[in-house]
Amino acid sequence: MRACGTGIDFLDFCPRPKSEFSILNERNRALVSERALRVEELRRSPECRAPEPHPANQAALQCQPPPTQETLVLMDASYSMAADFDLPPALVAAMDRNYTAMRAAHTVQERERLGEEIDRIYNQADTPRRPDRIDVARDALRPLLAGIQGTARIKLMTFATCGAPLQQEGAFAAGDQANYDRALDRISLRAKTALAEAIDQLPQQTTAGRSPDRPVNIIILADGEDNCSGDPCAAAARLRQSLPHANVSVVAIGNLATATSCVAKRANGRFLTAESARQLDLRLRQTAGQLDAAECAALGNSAPRPK
Repeated sequence: MRACGTGIDFLDFCPRPKSEFSILNERNRALVSERALRVEELRRSPECRAPEPHPANQAALQCQPPPTQETLVLMDASYSMAADFDLPPALVAAMDRNYTAMRAAHTVQERERLGEEIDRIYNQADTPRRPDRIDVARDALRPLLAGIQGTARIKLMTFATCGAPLQQEGAFAAGDQANYDRALDRISLRAKTALAEAIDQLPQQTTAGRSPDRPVNIIILADGEDNCSGDPCAAAARLRQSLPHANVSVVAIGNLATATSCVAKRANGRFLTAESARQLDLRLRQTAGQLDAAECAALGNSAPRPK
């Protein structure tokens, strides 16, 4: 009997070629076995964990809000911004006395007289030898746009005149630096300081800030009190109700702007002061979440957001 061929009872001892179906089955079993082996190897391998935040990075997170898709910048454009950035102490004291008297005045005539006296002092405070507040503010705002990422944008607005809507200076994305610079240079100063009215208009300027997944950073840059009979503190409380997920930062220019600290408090935000051009630059970038840990540490009194 031959090894391969027809044998007893005409049985065929030659192996039949494998069908396509059986080949596919064998390959499938091999793949399943290989997959099970790899899964077991992964199960036994050491677990990869995300590294704990570095203390320096943690410090940077604590001194500033995180960057947001939209940042609103509300800038004081009243005539007082033409005063020198670093006013002599005697002039600051004189203006402080007049502001205190204005708050206590009972008649419109008395408030107007005190307002004129404050304007006279501000005119005296504006000298060609020192940089004006508006110029220092413009220069500090310029690098803010370079620090935004992706499709984020900065919306720039100014306020001053009583009863007037916010002045829309433009919305700018990364790459719009030239247009942004031109908008800053075009800002013109106007009479009065309608801070409370400006704060009340902020909820209409953004669709963010109403839910935790869409926060918004709001920067209020001011150098003095509201002199349009408004209540900025009450306006800030209303802002918190309308935009509960807004990170509000009030950056004060000059000694007299400390009166705006209640805006930050009532809005559950930050109140920051700037005594030099360099510090103003850092403060503005801090309000937009753009500082690194070393810069946060250099500021020293970077107060976290109150709870």
